Amino acid sequence: MAVEETLASTSNLLVYSAMTVYTAALGAFALDLAGRGAAVRLARGARVAAARPAVVPAGGPASDVEETPVEPREDADAAPPARRWANAGGIAVSLTWLAFLLH
Repeated sequence: MAVEETLASTSNLLVYSAMTVYTAALGAFALDLAGRGAAVRLARGARVAAARPAVVPAGGPASDVEETPVEPREDADAAPPARRWANAGGIAVSLTWLAFLLH
């Protein structure tokens, strides 16, 4: 049985194209995960800043302690900054489906 050259070259082209698209999807997933990590660190920092304990002098009576309310940081109430790659997750999923269809 003879191998048809056109079919073989088309198959090779599709396989190598799928590999390239999978590599691009991997990069997009990495960007998406990097952006999610930054958002988590930002939210964690806002929670820690809001939950500061009261400062109590050592050896003094507890009645002398004045609890001062913790004022929220200005950036804690603001919306999180826009992520540079906000659509990276959607792009990654789309590229994965495209690569699946190519191979």
